[in-house]
Amino acid sequence: MSKKTFYPIGRELYERKEMAELPHWENVVAPQKYEETGCIPAGYEWLIRYLDINKVNLNRFQDEFDLERSHRGKNDFNSIAQEIMKKYRFIKIKTRDFPTGLEKLKFILELIERDVPCLLSLAKTKAGGWHMVPVVKIDEKIKVIWLKNSQKNETCEYSAGDIIRRHDEWKGGKDIAWIEK
Repeated sequence: MSKKTFYPIGRELYERKEMAELPHWENVVAPQKYEETGCIPAGYEWLIRYLDINKVNLNRFQDEFDLERSHRGKNDFNSIAQEIMKKYRFIKIKTRDFPTGLEKLKFILELIERDVPCLLSLAKTKAGGWHMVPVVKIDEKIKVIWLKNSQKNETCEYSAGDIIRRHDEWKGGKDIAWIEK
């Protein structure tokens, strides 16, 4: 009989037999080319690389789908997803807003348990400003890749309480995005 572990997810405890972690996340790197506008295109590139989706031009991916940088629109999960799916009809990107941080974390945990990577919209300050980051592991902490112009994955860890507080009390950061397998 395996030992059960209880992890805090907000004010609740979530019973798990082991942590949830994407199996080969450490082998997937997608450096963010443009610091001010590029976290969503870089994040979607990371998801595509993780899922090993073929027939996508990754050499120009971030240039092509950074709508703000190319003055073609606003960068958000939905606008960029629509452009990607228009060009690559075989890619099915899903996005979802959550009323509470707890609901968002529970859904992310379900995705990670199914080996489905996702991007988390993470509020950076109370006043606004967000960074979209791949979630790679959930146990006592939530581990994310802090996308930047680097040839290796740099990670940050947050407590469930911090993610929930940022979601529930700060402006923005209410949604996630993932690619359906």
